[in-house]
Amino acid sequence: MRLLSLRNSSILAITFFIFIAGAFWLRSIIMKRTDIVPAELGRVHYYNNPAVSLNNIAVKIFYVLPAHAENALAEDWQPILEESFKKISRFHSVQFLGKSAVTYDIFPRPVFLPKSRNAYDAPEVLVVNLAGLAAIEEDVFKVLKLESEDELKKFLKTSPNQYPVLFFVYQGRGMGGNRGRAYIPASILDEVAFKDALESIMYHNIGYALGFKDDGAVTDLRAASDGIMGTGLLRPLQINFIEPNILQKMGLLEAKY
Repeated sequence: MRLLSLRNSSILAITFFIFIAGAFWLRSIIMKRTDIVPAELGRVHYYNNPAVSLNNIAVKIFYVLPAHAENALAEDWQPILEESFKKISRFHSVQFLGKSAVTYDIFPRPVFLPKSRNAYDAPEVLVVNLAGLAAIEEDVFKVLKLESEDELKKFLKTSPNQYPVLFFVYQGRGMGGNRGRAYIPASILDEVAFKDALESIMYHNIGYALGFKDDGAVTDLRAASDGIMGTGLLRPLQINFIEPNILQKMGLLEAKY
């Protein structure tokens, strides 16, 4: 029995050694593949631009409808956006290791645009349309300045250490974003087909506003990455991630060598 006990102890010791050696080997393989390590404590910045801090991001949200679309008004748009942005804020904080935070404000009422959908729409629901985004932004500000410029200024106000992002939820077709602005089609708020991926689609477009780039051919689902700027666009946010190459360009990760 004593011999058997010694033999079992030896087997356990060898197994433990193999486990530890394997863990170090696996770590070295991962680091070689990604070629990145956590950066020193510092600020998160705009994609590929260290001069613009993203430690604090303030998202200003507008729900907008084109002319003659009153019947398309979603009654529960505010609680849906509130719940979605809570998830987005948590996701962003986790992905950036608590070094960057997303806060948000929702404009308290819908904004009715002066033109019909033809002036703003993309050909399809999830097609990037920056011309449409620019037209929506321009007309939202025109309408709200006429209604109450003071209210608009108060809503848009941010502190000096915040990076503002305009986010439009548009009752029509199209999505996209560029520096400091983004939009999504409002139809995805209550479409069953997009229910699970709603927050991922939102964050994907917010990513454009922060300088993120598409990681592969997103439109035909042959992306180089399955992260949120690739095929993760259509995956639930709770099992999504921001690609390491993007985090590296934003100061969270740095090159190993």
